[in-house]
Amino acid sequence: MFADARSVFTSQLYFPDPITERVYATTSPYRERKAERTTFNADDFIFVSQGGADTVVTLKEEGGRYDASLVIGIERNR
Repeated sequence: MFADARSVFTSQLYFPDPITERVYATTSPYRERKAERTTFNADDFIFVSQGGADTVVTLKEEGGRYDASLVIGIERNR
């Protein structure tokens, strides 16, 4: 997000592990991967150090697809 002409905020968002597992098992190109998934949310150092469960999107399944939402707040200390 561009906060102003000089400030940019970046982050990551995460999906619940069961959804990620389903995508890896059923969706190309992920299901063609030979290596097993080795990083889960709880093992991801960014997930753990930057908000954990607060960075997991809220999902709503509709017609075979998901709508994801995540509300974020940015506190600027100046």
